[in-house]
Amino acid sequence: MGTQAPTLSAIEYVCFNMREDDAREIYNMRPHNSAMVLAREVQQAIANKGRGAVITVGHGLPAIVCLVVEEWNGVWQVGMFGTDRFKEGVMEAVRWLRTNISELRTTGYGHLMMCDSRFDHKEAHKLIEALGAKQMCVMPYYGKDKSDYIRYYWCGEWKQPMQIGLAPDDNPQVQLGDG
Repeated sequence: MGTQAPTLSAIEYVCFNMREDDAREIYNMRPHNSAMVLAREVQQAIANKGRGAVITVGHGLPAIVCLVVEEWNGVWQVGMFGTDRFKEGVMEAVRWLRTNISELRTTGYGHLMMCDSRFDHKEAHKLIEALGAKQMCVMPYYGKDKSDYIRYYWCGEWKQPMQIGLAPDDNPQVQLGDG
């Protein structure tokens, strides 16, 4: 088991051999269902605006892709997906993500980290929460199949989000939370 640079060929291997739950979760948020296109997107996102690693198992077989990608200044998207050999490398993946999330937060480069997960991907929820994330909200109909997703977050101090409701005359109004 080990950690290697996120080369296109390693990412492609994981994308073409992805676990069913990971594939359902990821492709539901993409405009395509192509492992080749996904691998290129992941590799380019890591190269252009993020960090990533491929966790290998056995004799160097790619099993997990981990990434943190800056969506905009200080706001990062966290991701992890793998093959059916995911469980063999999951502890190394958790270590890599913990180290990188912590470093980005403590250096000030990341004031908010987020991760979106399909409502029924329970294994992913456990891992995200083990990494210290909290549930921010449920996003109804977020997937292209209209499935709900849960947004998780990491940040220094959580502020109550603004709530948007309808005023009596049906005009949208913003109500500030307590925090």
